[in-house]
Amino acid sequence: DGQLAIYMPRSLPPLHEPRRRFELATGSVDIDQAWQGSGGVGSSVWPASWHLARYVESQDWQSQRIVEIGSGVGGLASIAALRRGATVAASDGDDAIVAVLDRNVRRGGGGDFRGTF
Repeated sequence: DGQLAIYMPRSLPPLHEPRRRFELATGSVDIDQAWQGSGGVGSSVWPASWHLARYVESQDWQSQRIVEIGSGVGGLASIAALRRGATVAASDGDDAIVAVLDRNVRRGGGGDFRGTF
């Protein structure tokens, strides 16, 4: 009959929300997402990014230089590293995503953020 039913289990993360809040040990961070923009995989923060950020923030990064490649919009690992004393640069292959990434990391990380590329 031409109808399409989409199954969305409750266990899926809210990938399509315009903004999400993440709780890290160093405090909460609000991340803008851009699913309506390019719609690519870098448009949302995936669970693996949050788990990586939790690992990163458990380490001492004082005086270390870190490059996060393929950050997507969130840059959660960059934010976690900045909050732990690192100098950070972050990147993504999608120019539209890089603009959102830059805004998110500057808002959430503080510290010595060298920008996006």
